[in-house]
Amino acid sequence: MKPSYDLAININLSQKCNLRCSYCIATSSQKRGYIDKARLEITSYLWCSSRILENFLFRQNKIFRIDFSGGEPFVCKGFAKMCSRISRNHYIGMMTNNTLSQTRTFADIIDPSRVIFICASIHFQQLESRGLMTYFIDNFLYFKKKGFNISSVGVAHPMFFSNAKKYEELMR
Repeated sequence: MKPSYDLAININLSQKCNLRCSYCIATSSQKRGYIDKARLEITSYLWCSSRILENFLFRQNKIFRIDFSGGEPFVCKGFAKMCSRISRNHYIGMMTNNTLSQTRTFADIIDPSRVIFICASIHFQQLESRGLMTYFIDNFLYFKKKGFNISSVGVAHPMFFSNAKKYEELMR
């Protein structure tokens, strides 16, 4: 059964990401000196913003769908716990690179029926160079095993075209 909600909200928590890909818009904005909210005390920022969001959501007589993206949402300490509280009454979705340990905490404490989607972006070059490909796959399969609606999308950039066949094989 398709979840029913009254309103969807997209929240970009931060431009901060653990992978820091050279081709990423988030990384390039940091290089150009744009203010990154995550450079402030992330714990305090997330605590304040989550409290504001939660207070807003719980005062409404509506059911919301909140989609989180970034950067990488899981770099924010307490993100999984915040999602757990919000998902009691609302639905959530997210874009993630699926490479941080907090993803397992998320999978363990949140009801999969309250998560509309998880889109795990595969940053092939970064995962290979950092030895994270197996970890990414293990996390992906963990979400699947727990019953989450998770899919993946390969990150494309002209600098990767020469390795397209190799990455295609990895996806099989």
